[in-house]
This record gives sequence, C-alpha cells and structure tokens, in this order.
Amino acid sequence: MALNIWLMYHFSSCHQHYPLSSHPEFSVIDYSGYREYRVENQKLVTTSKTRKWSSYISSCFIVGSLSIGYRIFAANYYYPVLVATLFVVLNSTLFRVLYESVILLPPHGIQLETHRGPLSSYPVFSIKHFIPASKLSGVVINEGLRGWNVLFYLVAMWHTENRGTVLRVAYQDLLPVHPILLQVLEGIHELILCSPVHIKEDVP
Repeated sequence: MALNIWLMYHFSSCHQHYPLSSHPEFSVIDYSGYREYRVENQKLVTTSKTRKWSSYISSCFIVGSLSIGYRIFAANYYYPVLVATLFVVLNSTLFRVLYESVILLPPHGIQLETHRGPLSSYPVFSIKHFIPASKLSGVVINEGLRGWNVLFYLVAMWHTENRGTVLRVAYQDLLPVHPILLQVLEGIHELILCSPVHIKEDVP
C-alpha cells in the first residue's frame, strides 16, 4: 500500500492551482486519482531574487559570526562557539518546515505530511501519517488560543483498537488561517467521508 502511494505521488501527472488569491501559500494539486492540499511556509513564499539575497546575507552572517567569535574568545572557546553557531544555523535552515500537506487518497484514506529542508524545492526530511478511511470517524475545525491570538486548526479523529479515539492535527507547524482549513475540510468531506465506500463501511 505504501509503495503504491509513493509511486502515485512521484510519477502521476498533476495540475496545481491556487483557489485563494489572498493566500498564495495555499495550493491544490490534482493528481490522477488523488488530491493534495499543500500549505507552504509563508516566510519562504518569496521571489527568487529575494531568496538569493537572503541566502547571501545568511552566509555572510555565519562567516562573520565565526570570525568575530574566534577573535573575542580564546582558542579554547572557539570550538564550543562553532558548535553552537552551527546548531542554530542548521536548526533554522536544514530542519525548517518547507510545506505541509493533506493528501486525499479516495477511497483509501488521508495522509498528513510535513516536509523539512534547507531549500524550498528540495525537502530532505518528511513525516507522514496515513489514516485509513475505515478508521476515520470525522474531521473538524477547532478553535484555540495562543496568548491573545485566536487560532484555528484542523483535527482528524480516527479510531484505534489500543488507544481508542486518536486526534491528529493537520498543518500543526504552520497552522494556516480559517479559509484554508475550510477548503481542506470541504475536500475531505467530498472525497473521503461522503464517498459511497466510506458510507457503506459505516453501515452496521
């Protein structure tokens, strides 16, 4: 099953469009037989010229920090400074979130993905959670608070034999705005939850 999903994902023809003009970080990609709702890291949705200058400034910052650190600290403290600087740089570039996706695979289920890496076009790491349609009991948009800000998040509820009902948050790192979540929710209901196969499985 996992191999079939990987082959479909990498070798299918696709059509990508942006349904919300006010949110260019959100796109819908229609493949042959399935659909992806992708949310890119809004901080990375820039022009190529801006990306080039950003990379140049980051490189100058790294070189400058190491040079200044070597002059200020004694030789014994150079390597700890080097390690600390590399850790900060790697954490902010190599492991940064590039985009997150909710992939609808009717009638099999949905897959939640988070992709990380230093370059926006080439993810290095990815985390994927597949939820079978037969176990998916519902998808809702919840409301929460972070400080004084109101946040909305998409939650998939699915049943497991060992732990009962499990909640899985989609786009948990980027937390897109409500209009984006509404588009994804409607797609899940249309292609997965309201599909004839899923309805038939729910009938006792």
